[in-house]
Amino acid sequence: MAQLHETIEDRGLLLYTSKKQILLRQKNGTLFLQPKVVAVDYQSDLADVEYNSTLYYSYINEDGALLIRSLLSEVIPYKLEAGQGQTITKPLLVSRKGKLLLFFLIGETKQSTSLTGNTEYTLYCLLPYEDAKPLGKWQLDSTSPAYQVVGVDNDLYVFIVQNGNLQFLHLSEELQVETLHLCTHLPDPSALEERDKTIQMQQSQILSLQTQMKDLQALLEKKQKECSYYQTQLDSAIIQYNELMEVAQKYKDEVMKYSY
Repeated sequence: MAQLHETIEDRGLLLYTSKKQILLRQKNGTLFLQPKVVAVDYQSDLADVEYNSTLYYSYINEDGALLIRSLLSEVIPYKLEAGQGQTITKPLLVSRKGKLLLFFLIGETKQSTSLTGNTEYTLYCLLPYEDAKPLGKWQLDSTSPAYQVVGVDNDLYVFIVQNGNLQFLHLSEELQVETLHLCTHLPDPSALEERDKTIQMQQSQILSLQTQMKDLQALLEKKQKECSYYQTQLDSAIIQYNELMEVAQKYKDEVMKYSY
């Protein structure tokens, strides 16, 4: 599924596929420019992400290898080839805290009494341009697993669905990986709805308090202006009083001269 990546000044970049090609179209305002072919060996699983101020994209090529490319020509493509009897699927790129992370599944067919054999899947996570050694790998039980990566604050959570169960992995800000945890208690929809109502009520109360604070601030400023006005009037009255007292004292002094 193609995703439009918006850039500055109402511009954007769009990667999409057509048969064996991966194409790039640039958006300028409301217009899309002519497409440019950036790869001609596409087979499946196109994924892209913004990283280091450009786009990186991953896909499975016609030989079954996983490739990562960048729109910057000076970036050397990353390539991971499947081993004998292995299949690489569902690659996903994630940009986090200045790091580019790669997730993918490797399926390996095991011989069994059935004609088709069983495929066992392992989920991998690694830093493709820094260390070939995986940050972690997890053996899965499902024959058709699915996963999704979600960012929460500074951490990452990888949610995995297999055999009807939802499990998750936690990657801390330092990219320390925990083991698989089974989500035994999924949120109750009614509880989520009640929580949303509570949040909305709290937000309404906050807005009301903010309005009251603005009104009080305006009233305070008005009273401060009134106080400033009355202070000016009081200062003027004191000056006039002092002047009158000086004149009265002079008259008193004159009267005292003629009384003797």
